[in-house]
Amino acid sequence: MKSILEKLFDAADNHSEDSGEDHTVGDLQDIVTAAWGILTPEQKRHLLQSDAVETLLDMGARDEFSVEDLLTQLNAESTATPT
Repeated sequence: MKSILEKLFDAADNHSEDSGEDHTVGDLQDIVTAAWGILTPEQKRHLLQSDAVETLLDMGARDEFSVEDLLTQLNAESTATPT
């Protein structure tokens, strides 16, 4: 049996194939954005400290920001008073 994530990945791929346009990345970005929105600050910290995020930043952040920078931003956002 396929995992739930595999099924979601397949659906994103199928959307692209069926439409003839590349929707895979956008669909997956929408899922990550939705997941981020329901994570607690502590869960977000765990995600940002994961090997997957560290590897991504090593390959794609171009030294513009680090995990520590993201954690600092998360802490600031988590303690900011909504207006």
